[in-house]
Amino acid sequence: MADKADVHHNGGRGTGRFSKRHSSGFVHGCDEQRKKPDLIRLLKNNRGDSLLGVLLSLTLLAFMLMQPLDAYVVMTKHQMAEKIMLKYLNRMRLEGYLTTADKNSMIAEFQDIGCPIQNPAKDISAVNDQSLGQPRILRSTDPEASRLSLTVTCVPDPQPFRLIRMVGGSEGTTTIKVGGVDLSERVQP
Repeated sequence: MADKADVHHNGGRGTGRFSKRHSSGFVHGCDEQRKKPDLIRLLKNNRGDSLLGVLLSLTLLAFMLMQPLDAYVVMTKHQMAEKIMLKYLNRMRLEGYLTTADKNSMIAEFQDIGCPIQNPAKDISAVNDQSLGQPRILRSTDPEASRLSLTVTCVPDPQPFRLIRMVGGSEGTTTIKVGGVDLSERVQP
C-alpha cells in the first residue's frame, strides 16, 4: 500500500517529490527551497525583490536627505549670526559707533559659531567705526543724521554640501550676510 505522501502528490505511483523516505520518517524535498545558501536567499527572496536594490534605494535616499539637513544647518547659523549682529547694533546705538573692543568680540563670537569673518576690514561695514578714527553719531531730531547701520558677511565652516556640484554645477563659496539699521541714542560725544 502506498504511503499517504505518495498518494497526495503522485496518485499512488511513488515516484514524485515526496517518495523518498528515511527510516526516521523524514521526507526529502520539503525543505529543498531552504537549502539555498543564506546569502543568496537574503539577496533575492521569493517575490523577486532584491536586498541589493533596497540598499541602493536607501543609500540614494540618505544621500538626497543631506541637502535639506545642510540647509537647516546654514539657516540655523544665519539666525545665530543675525542675533550676534543685532546685539552689536544695539551696542552701537548706545555708544554712537562700533567700538574697537566690540568689533573684536564680535569677530570672536562669529568664530565661535562656526562662521568666521574672513576679512574684517571688508566684511564688517559700520557707518561709524572707532577703529577707523570716525566720530560718534549723536542723537538728533533728524533721523537721517542719527542713523546707524551694521552689515557683517561671514563664511560658514564647514561649507554646506551641494548636490549640484556632483552633476557639474558651479563651485562657489556659501556666505551669510546679515545687517541692520538703528538710530543712535548717544547724547554726549
